[in-house]
Amino acid sequence: MLKQTIMKLGLSLLLAAFLSDIVAFILMTSMTMLSTAPWAMVIFLIINLLIYTWFIYSRVWQEGSRDPNRIKFGHMNKFLGKGLVAGLLADIPFVLFYLITALSSLFNWHYTAIHVVYVLLNMQFNYLITLLSHMPGLFFIFLIPLPLIAGVGYILGFNHISLYSKLVYKPNKTK
Repeated sequence: MLKQTIMKLGLSLLLAAFLSDIVAFILMTSMTMLSTAPWAMVIFLIINLLIYTWFIYSRVWQEGSRDPNRIKFGHMNKFLGKGLVAGLLADIPFVLFYLITALSSLFNWHYTAIHVVYVLLNMQFNYLITLLSHMPGLFFIFLIPLPLIAGVGYILGFNHISLYSKLVYKPNKTK
């Protein structure tokens, strides 16, 4: 069951990443009509990264919060690396397209077209990609957030630690 749930979670995270790209594309398209100033682009970047993090974190946190029950009833073994592995699986298409982008920049083989597709697939990092466009070899840094968020989110979900409740609710001080 563990292999099935990891694969299912990986596909769910891949879908979440693509949905985040669509939302980021819509936001960037509509927001750049308002302003293309660097400060505005940084604000759009932060908003897009928060949305991207939320899309991935929420899915993997829910999975992590369900797994202690599955373990308790013997449906699976405890594996705290499940979120990280699922995040790495979800990252495979992005790794492949990163390699295609890096190779096309080295050999100058349809680089502009491939770069446009790469930007569309990583729209939440659009401003950073623009800043690093002269160094496509550094685009690998955009592969790190997905497995990192998934790994941390799963562990927090497994331990039922809700960042949202910690950020929103104030603890009652009893006397």
